[in-house]
Amino acid sequence: MMECVEGVDLESRLASITLPTLVLHGRQDVIAPLTSSERLVELVAGSKLVVAEDAGHVPTVTRPNWLAREINAFFATPA
Repeated sequence: MMECVEGVDLESRLASITLPTLVLHGRQDVIAPLTSSERLVELVAGSKLVVAEDAGHVPTVTRPNWLAREINAFFATPA
């Protein structure tokens, strides 16, 4: 899967995202570095980064309650 996106530059298109964007990242992720999510938040206006200190690459599986709380909180906040 990583080979499919290798060499594809999406960064130049991120500024065109105009919807509120929530970026969730596990600090223990050894596949995607936290800096990648930090960069995403820099490039997408109005985005928000939330880091799960005790989660890895797939918090949807390992921390579903945390994930659901963060998503609910994000959508409960007026834009």
